[in-house]
Amino acid sequence: MATNSKKKGGSKTGRPATKGKSTKAGVKKTKKVPAKGAKTGKSRKPNRYNTLRRAISQYCYRKYKHKCSNEEINRIYRELKMRYFDVDPSKQVSPSELARTIDDKLGFKDKDNVPDDLKTFNWFDIESVLRGNDKLFFKQGDTIEIQFSGLAPTVKFDISELNKAYSDTLYPVMRKILDDYEEQFGERASPPPFFAFDSKDSNVKKRQFVWKLEIDSGAQAITPPAPPSTPQTPASAPEQPDDKDKEIALLQAREKAAQAEEKALKARLDLIREGRELLKEGIITADEFKRNFMDV
Repeated sequence: MATNSKKKGGSKTGRPATKGKSTKAGVKKTKKVPAKGAKTGKSRKPNRYNTLRRAISQYCYRKYKHKCSNEEINRIYRELKMRYFDVDPSKQVSPSELARTIDDKLGFKDKDNVPDDLKTFNWFDIESVLRGNDKLFFKQGDTIEIQFSGLAPTVKFDISELNKAYSDTLYPVMRKILDDYEEQFGERASPPPFFAFDSKDSNVKKRQFVWKLEIDSGAQAITPPAPPSTPQTPASAPEQPDDKDKEIALLQAREKAAQAEEKALKARLDLIREGRELLKEGIITADEFKRNFMDV
């Protein structure tokens, strides 16, 4: 009696049937699914917003003992982004570094009065001090006014426009002031001019802040050193130094005078830096700083 050679559940090739996608060769492949929790070899770059949001939330717990609202967290994030990410790439701070130092970066947030660290600074440090190192004291909408002690018109702008105001107005004005000073007195201003916070013209409650340019008044009284004189030789003298010898002697004397001036300037700047550190630490008052470190 004849029997059917085909087995139930089998295939024409004699191989057992399997589930999966068929290929042209008739071999069926099953799709491999990685086990739950297994590493796939790909790593995601930490999201900047989430990294800082987590750090800001932790800061709120430490500082205020409660959660900050989403609106406040987003405001802080925007302020940090403006200071540390929307800048020259060479000045950018990594999100992880910013998260580690969040307490310091927000150190002046919600302060009622201008911190001492922001009261005096060199004119060329205005960008880094008022935006990069203000520790979130300033807020968008704050008005900054820079007065030039009658040497140039006052400049007023919103704190968010500081970078543009510096490049378009403040820097060109200061270069003109310094060039005029050097032309008038025959030397560069020493120490460098700086901006000092004016509490009388400012209105902190209305978020209006004024700084005035200070140029060391003592420098204006300094008479530029006269070039060394060349000894006069009587007309009847048999020998006179030629023009080349005179030029060499004059250059040497000028170089010596320039070195002495540079040394004195360095000592003056070191003294002022020391005074400003004492002022920041609260060891001396602003009047003592001006009297003991500026008017000397």
